[in-house]
Amino acid sequence: PGKALQRALELKNTGNVNLAVKLRSSDAWLSVAPEQFELTAGATTALAISAKTRRTHYGDRTAKIVAEADGQAWEVPVCVRLPEPKVEAK
Repeated sequence: PGKALQRALELKNTGNVNLAVKLRSSDAWLSVAPEQFELTAGATTALAISAKTRRTHYGDRTAKIVAEADGQAWEVPVCVRLPEPKVEAK
């Protein structure tokens, strides 16, 4: 909790036409970059996924990355599991 987690993800155009792709997140704590790009037929691009949580967050946080291209949309579910806070007495 309270840290930014980053992961890489690859997106591939398996079709035979070029695509103008737009990406967005369903929740503010999750972001993806780049948000907009052109993906040629057969090409792959690297995406940077970032999850920023607050120190007070714990448990499962879920959101989606939504990809839109050629009038269609796809959703990629994302789940981050944050440990419960620990309290110690001395």
